[in-house]
Amino acid sequence: MTGMFVNCKKLKELDLSGFNTAHTQTMTDMFSGCTSLTKLNLSSFDTEKVTNMGLMFSGCSNLISIIVGSKWKTTNASSSNYMFNGCTALVGEDGTTVGATVDRTYAHTNAGGYLTKAQVSVTGNKIHDNYGNFFLI
Repeated sequence: MTGMFVNCKKLKELDLSGFNTAHTQTMTDMFSGCTSLTKLNLSSFDTEKVTNMGLMFSGCSNLISIIVGSKWKTTNASSSNYMFNGCTALVGEDGTTVGATVDRTYAHTNAGGYLTKAQVSVTGNKIHDNYGNFFLI
């Protein structure tokens, strides 16, 4: 998935919650340079096999939120240099903003992380997610 959306400067929101990434190993520069991007839904991403996440979100200066699910893992990413470089608007679910450390160190949803955990709620026959989508059940 290297460079899949690199420099898509007019892209504002992207919902990739249907992507199957179970066999993906490289996500280098995947969203790099997407300067208008504000929201990313990566809730279905299974990143356990990903070894390179370097520059993945680099230069996404207007990116506010990255939503990830339970299969988001960075333990095998031996390369993650500059992953969040220039992500000056990004805010994690507890209010953490991007600081000096821009590698995978804070690529999580726990306290101090830059990411937001995918959440769903059920109202009647609708399932709502925290990306603004709803699905009829």
